[in-house]
This record gives sequence, structure tokens and C-alpha cells, in this order.
Amino acid sequence: WLLLVWSYARTKGRRKLWDKLNENKAEDAAAFDKSFLGWLDGPMKAVWFCWLVLYVHDVFSKILVIPIDDLGFDIGVYILTSGALAIMTTSRYLPTFLETRFKIMEVALKTVITRLATIAIGVVSVLNAGVCFGLPASSILGVSGVGGLTFGLAAKDILSNFMGGTILAILRPFTVGEEIFITGGSNFRGSGDPSVSDYLVKEIGWYQTTLLAKDTKPTTVPNGFFLGANVINVTRATARVLIVDLRVLYQDRDKIYTICEELEEYLRGSDLIDSVNFPVRVNLTSAKADCLNVQVETHIYKLPLDKHLKAKMKTMMDMMDIVDGHTSGVAYPVEVQLETLPGLSGKK
Repeated sequence: WLLLVWSYARTKGRRKLWDKLNENKAEDAAAFDKSFLGWLDGPMKAVWFCWLVLYVHDVFSKILVIPIDDLGFDIGVYILTSGALAIMTTSRYLPTFLETRFKIMEVALKTVITRLATIAIGVVSVLNAGVCFGLPASSILGVSGVGGLTFGLAAKDILSNFMGGTILAILRPFTVGEEIFITGGSNFRGSGDPSVSDYLVKEIGWYQTTLLAKDTKPTTVPNGFFLGANVINVTRATARVLIVDLRVLYQDRDKIYTICEELEEYLRGSDLIDSVNFPVRVNLTSAKADCLNVQVETHIYKLPLDKHLKAKMKTMMDMMDIVDGHTSGVAYPVEVQLETLPGLSGKK
């Protein structure tokens, strides 16, 4: 009778209680499923199944006179049921507890911690129940160890991908919506490919990560790849480096100091240049065969790519105007090639 009453309470009683408590509210089935009464369906099923197993065990042990330790069997079943209830409770309430108590807002990290907790509860419950059922603890551990080793060797690639997904969720080197630069693998294109550029992270799963290239072709990368890969998170950069080489004629070498000072003054006063957090370097770096080389190194504030290209263009044009204002002409590359005149072909 207890099984019948419990089954009725699970199948119909919960819904009637919900309707009674919300008789003046327009609530649908989805709201009921998300409520505490809706969640109770799982725990009530576990308890009902526990009582059913114990009832069947008692009946058949009396009919067939099976020599089984009733107390140990009952305790083992109750331990399994308690473990199932603990797993359900952890899955529902631990993410909220992590968010309110430890301020963990990342969904992936909360999922990893919750899954690890549920796995630990499940393993402990099964081991304790096995001991109560009469199985030696050494045998359980031995079989588990051999089975785990066999499974690990057979599915090492799968486990590597799941481990990679776990590491990505915990360390969070990148998240969905960010752009990353990665080197190419044997089966996919790297960011160095002009048609790829920086990958946009579309989805991070437990087994694989989906990236979107510049040519809009989705690329699926197993998470195990990221365990040993160098990944550059472009989105989290605070500025973009700009290095420009400006050519100056040898005949204008007396203007080098003035050019460098004006370039540095312009860059430090520009609203596009982050001269507070990063250095501004303008120096004569080399003397080539046909010109002097003035190198400019600075950082432009991080902007969307289209705005960055316009800011970069304006900065370079302004710097070239400064150089043109102090030089006598453009320092075109000069190539010297010696040729033998036709009339002197036999002479040195």
C-alpha cells in the first residue's frame, strides 16, 4: 500500500498541490517542471524504486529461502538510494550555491565542479554499497583499477578531449565570442592562413570546440589539441602594436634629431596612441646602403578591426607628413648594377 500511495503522490499529488498553491496564477507546465515540486519527481522515483527492490527481495527470499544477509542488502540499497538523492540535489543546488557563496559566475566552471562532485558521490556510494552487499573491498578496488586502466588505454583520445574540455572550463584561456590566434594542425588551417586570420570562438563543448574562420567556414577542433597548443587571445589585448620603418636620405641626416623629436611629440599627444601604458620609441636604428632607417614603435588603443585600420592609416599618414616636411625628397630604394659596355667586352 505504501508503494501505491507513494506512486500516486508522485504522478498526480505533486501536480494537484502545485495547482492548489497557484490557483490564482496562470502557470504552465514548463513552470511546474522548473519548480521544486517538479524536481521532486526524480527523488520520489528513486525512493519508490528503493522500496520496490526491498519488497521484492523480502518476498522472494521468503519463498525461495535465499541465504542472503538481509541487513547488509537493505543497507546497500539504502546507500545507493541516498547516493542517487545526493547526486540529484547536488546537480540542482550546487551551481546556485557556487554563484551566491563563491561568486562563480562562469557557467562552464560551475558545470565542471558540479559534475566532479556528482561523480565523487556516485563512486563512493557504489563502493560502500558493494561492501554492504558482501563484496570484498580489495576485489572492488582491484576490478575498478583494471577496468579503469583498460578503458583508459582504449579511449585515451576520447579522455584527452574531455580532459581538454575540463581544463578549458576551469582555466578559461578563451570564452565564446572571443577571437584567438592558433597555429595550424595536421587537419585544420591555422590563423596564419590569410583566409582564416583570427578564429572566432562559437562554441566550447566538452569534447570539441567550434571556431569560425574569416571565410565563415566553421572549424571543429578536438579539445585535446589545446592541451599542448599555444593560443593567443586577441580579444583580451588592450592595444595593438605598430612598428613602422621610415626611410631618410643621407643628405638629410642632419634632420634626423628634429624628425625623431617631432614624431615622438606627435605620438605622445595623439588620442589614438596609448603612450601611458606602453613606450613610444622613435630612433635611428640602421644605416643602409641607400638610406637611413628611422624606426617607430608604439601602441594603438584596442579598437574594432575596421576602426583600427583607419586609426593606423591616419597615424602613418601623419608620420609621413612630418618626415616629408623635413626632407628633400623620398628615399626610394636604389639598386646598383654594373654592366659591361659592348665596346669594352674584351677589356678589363
